[in-house]
Amino acid sequence: MVKFRNLHKVLTQSEGSLTMKTPQSSFPSYLARNPHSYCFRMVVPQDLQVYLDRKGLRYSLCTGYIGTANHKARYFASQVQMLFKCLEGSKAAMKRTAF
Repeated sequence: MVKFRNLHKVLTQSEGSLTMKTPQSSFPSYLARNPHSYCFRMVVPQDLQVYLDRKGLRYSLCTGYIGTANHKARYFASQVQMLFKCLEGSKAAMKRTAF
């Protein structure tokens, strides 16, 4: 019988060596890590993909520091959300004026 304190060791052991578990991401989903820096990433809503000709947006934040990247990514996220709302409003207005 395996003791409780050894359970973690048994569960994470792979062929004689311990494997490292990857921690859950603590930064927002629109922040992506490149080898040397962070990027802003956001999926374009399906109904707006026709207007933007892409499924997602990706932009380098030009920093390797998580704090700076998080600050920049929050700003970009708010701007992109406003853009999406404007596009959705324009789309609704176009539907109302169409004959």
